[in-house]
Amino acid sequence: MGMYFSKYSMLKSLVSDDRTYLKSDTINYFERFKLFGFIIHDPFRHQSFHRKLEEIFPRLDYLTGKHFLFFALTNPPQSWKEKENGTYSSRDLDKVWNPHSTYVTADESISAFTLAKSFNIDFDNLPCIVLTTSFASKYFVTIKTSEKLLEKQLTEIGIFCENIPEKSFRFNDASFQHLLKNINFANESEMKNSEGTVASVLSDFLSFVVSNDKTPDSYDAKKEQNRIVKAFQESKKILMKDDMAFENKCLAIMGSFAHLNIFEEKVSYRPDFNFSKNDYSDDLPSYNVVRENINLKARKEYEREIKWDELIEEESKITYKTLLKVLPLLSELELNMDYSPFAIGYFKIFEKEIDLSVVHFVRKYLNIEMPQYFNKIKPDYVTAIVTPEFETQHEQRRINFNKASRGKWLPPGLGESEQVIKYLFEKKNVSIERIGIVQNELMRKWRELRIIRNKAAHPDPLSKDEFNTAKSTFESLIDTGIFMNILNLKQYYKGILP
Repeated sequence: MGMYFSKYSMLKSLVSDDRTYLKSDTINYFERFKLFGFIIHDPFRHQSFHRKLEEIFPRLDYLTGKHFLFFALTNPPQSWKEKENGTYSSRDLDKVWNPHSTYVTADESISAFTLAKSFNIDFDNLPCIVLTTSFASKYFVTIKTSEKLLEKQLTEIGIFCENIPEKSFRFNDASFQHLLKNINFANESEMKNSEGTVASVLSDFLSFVVSNDKTPDSYDAKKEQNRIVKAFQESKKILMKDDMAFENKCLAIMGSFAHLNIFEEKVSYRPDFNFSKNDYSDDLPSYNVVRENINLKARKEYEREIKWDELIEEESKITYKTLLKVLPLLSELELNMDYSPFAIGYFKIFEKEIDLSVVHFVRKYLNIEMPQYFNKIKPDYVTAIVTPEFETQHEQRRINFNKASRGKWLPPGLGESEQVIKYLFEKKNVSIERIGIVQNELMRKWRELRIIRNKAAHPDPLSKDEFNTAKSTFESLIDTGIFMNILNLKQYYKGILP
């Protein structure tokens, strides 16, 4: 059975002691379902998948049966919304979940990004199906999907739910593992758990969406926003023990803030990019390549203005787009909150692009062939290790630049890479001559961003001034041309630049 996602009050009732009658009705309504699924995708990035989902949604609604409830976490097309009309009471739950109750978000790409980060899902692993046995559970499974796989995957899940005799089963049961084997066509599935229950994660996200509406739910949602921000501050000491969980939580909060309507009335904070409010949903701004530092004679067709969105990675792009959404609020208001989630946005863009450029410079220096092993593991190669030696270090650490995690290349931590680059520059007299990066300036900016990142991960809140330091440091990387040179170094290792 398929639904477009809606009804904040019902989800909230599952994690709150308020509205006891609604909680009871909601639990009774969900009782017939044995599995719940969420389809998370970015309609802009996954356009063919999005079109396919819209086309076959009514068919999937039928094929998945009566005991599997899946949600399309995206805005429904007009054709689906026109299926039914009318206003329904909160107790008529089948109709409460109808398309007219669906919350419409201003930017579905940012919504997909926010939900992925809320569930600790890598944005590059979208589109995916999220499966859970209960909204009250913290545990779920993610399965990679595509426009070619979705119908078969959801149909198999529906058949499983129709045939399994009891609702009470676990993910490690043989029957579910057999199902997982049958639908994991891309060989990319993962068992995960969230900080809170599935219902709480979804209702926290919707608190920022619903607050824009003039409904009774919007008043409760605004109060919840304060609780969410306070809870983040209180949980930092626990979150910071896991770098990825901490950073994903920060990005999820930043993405949630981007859903507030206040941003629709503002313009960009960087007028030199010629950015207007209408550009928020379009491509990112253009920026000229610093050509005097790049040899492009062998590729005349490349000698043109290169747009930012042609060079930056997809996750970096959506992170930056989300930052552009929240910056007007941060620049004009004094918020009594921790600014860590927003500073982490700049850090993650820098980290992603450094990993695929300067860190790959180290990998090539260690005899890992490019572009053959760009962003990939070199099989059976165990000598891609550097031990940076400095007089002030008491303990030397071996840093692996060919490490794998779940079959994918895992870059070193950004602090570790910084130490290795500094060591190669200062002690080994190695230089990145290819694109003329000003090495000392790069290392200075790198250090500034790393210091802010470390402060952001500290239990104490990050101040607005410290956030502005991260912002100005990132902007200076762009203004001086260093960041564009970093991006072009990435293009070189990809095999795009000669």
